Amino acid sequence: MPRWLRDNALTVTMFGAFLVFLVLQSVFGWQTHNEELAEFGAAPTSWAAYLGSGHFMESVFENWESEFLQMGGYVLLTAYLVQRGSAESKPVTAEHAHTGD
Repeated sequence: MPRWLRDNALTVTMFGAFLVFLVLQSVFGWQTHNEELAEFGAAPTSWAAYLGSGHFMESVFENWESEFLQMGGYVLLTAYLVQRGSAESKPVTAEHAHTGD
């Protein structure tokens, strides 16, 4: 595994998961939206048009409300993956330790 990937595994994994889930949400939301339009006798929309619609924006922001699920996933991933350069990944040295003065 390349060093940059190992050092940034958490970031790469989280952004990758975000993109995959956003694309999947857009595809399934588009299908659902077109089914609803068909029930009312309206013409279906293209996927590109759906991405700019209020229906897509609303569904994205509703899913952002599920922060407990997202945070739970983040906590579980941080138990196994590393993010070099973050404060949590830097060793504490005597020079950086606070004495509580």
